[in-house]
Amino acid sequence: MSEAYRWYGQSALRQRLLSLVRQGRLSHAVLLTGDNGLGKRTLARWLAALLTCAAPPDKAPCDACNSCHKVRTGIHPDVLEMSGTGAARSFHVGKVRELQKHLTQKPNDGDRRVLLLFGLEDMTAQAQNALLKSLEEPPPGVFFIATARDPSVLLPTVRSRVTVYALAPVPQAEVEAFLRQLGAAEEHIAVWAAASGGNLGRARELAESGAVGVTSDRAGQLLKAMLIGQEVEVLAALAPVRTRQALQELLLACIEPVGQWIKETVSGMEALSLEGMLLSGISLSRLIRTAEALDTALGNLERNASVALTGAGLTASLFDTR
Repeated sequence: MSEAYRWYGQSALRQRLLSLVRQGRLSHAVLLTGDNGLGKRTLARWLAALLTCAAPPDKAPCDACNSCHKVRTGIHPDVLEMSGTGAARSFHVGKVRELQKHLTQKPNDGDRRVLLLFGLEDMTAQAQNALLKSLEEPPPGVFFIATARDPSVLLPTVRSRVTVYALAPVPQAEVEAFLRQLGAAEEHIAVWAAASGGNLGRARELAESGAVGVTSDRAGQLLKAMLIGQEVEVLAALAPVRTRQALQELLLACIEPVGQWIKETVSGMEALSLEGMLLSGISLSRLIRTAEALDTALGNLERNASVALTGAGLTASLFDTR
């Protein structure tokens, strides 16, 4: 695989797709799912390059042949991209009919055609029904690569015709490497990476906006209160947080250094930052309890708990002695 494709995350999924293509077992209809910012479109275009690359299978996608260049620049005649505007029901049936006309044409540069359909969650029911026939009876050599945040919003008949692959959050170390590659300020990279929740798009937004002051200052306030056992100060740090996203960012900004401090404490290394972990007066058991409380709170948010309930649960986990 060419090193020209610089990747952060999704290594297991890319390897799986690569193996399926090389074995000739890739489904003709693939649906890539996951939150916006995880890289669904990038992965879809990489898969299109893999399917149309002129290099030998074990070298594809090479990013050196004419086909790879055309895919990367968006001018490949056998790779068609379609999407709505990002608004609900903006991917209408007219675009699907345009796609179907494209299917009747023979490939120009090889023996395959690739249809990239971005944001299927924006498709109208009429458009999905029109797409269904093409999915059921695709012409030879045609591959559909679609993306959607959540496959459950699609019609069951459409879901049954595609093979779904879910993108995973990107490991924090790789998010940090991604931010360094963008030239982000080194002193803020760890906070932005933790606050992104493994989402490269979100990490980029944080870096480009320079959003570090409010989150990091509040994270420091919350960390200090949790570690030294000041319940009133924990409540004060949480009080201004009004949205689930803001609370998630705050908790992620706290849990990453706590995890690092646990490793340092266990290994006997000198504690770093937050005033030398409050001059190393914090016990390992307190660090572990704090990490567990933060992890539970983040899990509650993922299960759609409210900001108020999550904050109350966090405080109870830290200070309830019953």
